[in-house]
Amino acid sequence: MLEITVIGQVIDRPKVVRVEGRDRLLFTVRAENSPRDKTRSSFDFRVLAGSRSLLDRLSVGTEIFVTGLLSLGMGNSGGRGRPDAEIQAMVLCVMDRRWQEDTVMELAGRTIPLQSI
Repeated sequence: MLEITVIGQVIDRPKVVRVEGRDRLLFTVRAENSPRDKTRSSFDFRVLAGSRSLLDRLSVGTEIFVTGLLSLGMGNSGGRGRPDAEIQAMVLCVMDRRWQEDTVMELAGRTIPLQSI
């Protein structure tokens, strides 16, 4: 597994799932490649978070910062011919606008920023 950091938006309603006897949060984050790149693409990551306490803070459109372990599956993500990508979240932060602007400056080149950043 590879460690990855993603900045993106939640694109589906988070739900509680049971994994190995524990309740976890499962949701999808959409991130885009750097605005400086000539070809623009988006990437969807399923995120499995260890705490259901974030359920009230996450909704469609919420901007988040996730660092975790990336695993690629053999499935077909949304029928687009891409492999399934899942992140087991180690760090998850719901971002407000001020924090987001500061973070992008500090982490430039090491993240996948949103197009709106």
